[in-house]
Amino acid sequence: MRAKRWVIASPDTERVRVLSRETGYTPLTAAVLSARGIDTPQAAADYLSCDVRGLHDPFGLTDMDKAVEFLREKGLAGAAKKANRSRRENGGLR
Repeated sequence: MRAKRWVIASPDTERVRVLSRETGYTPLTAAVLSARGIDTPQAAADYLSCDVRGLHDPFGLTDMDKAVEFLREKGLAGAAKKANRSRRENGGLR
C-alpha cells in the first residue's frame, strides 16, 4: 500500500506574527490557531478557554442516550471483565 502525502497549507506568516504578538502565544500556537481560522485575540481566548459553558450539550447529538446506555451496559462491563482478567493473568494487584 502506498502512503498518502499530506498537503499542508502554508501559514499566513503576517497573521501568525500579529496573533502571536497580540496574545503572547508562541508562533507555533499562533500558527495552529490561524490554520483553524482563529485570528483575533478574543477568538483565541474563547477557543482555548477551559470554561465548560462554551461546550455544547452532547445529548443534543442523535442517539446519544442510546450510546450512553450501551456503554453503561456493555462497555463498562467489558472493561471491568478485561481488567479482572488482566489481574488474574498478572498475579493480582501489585
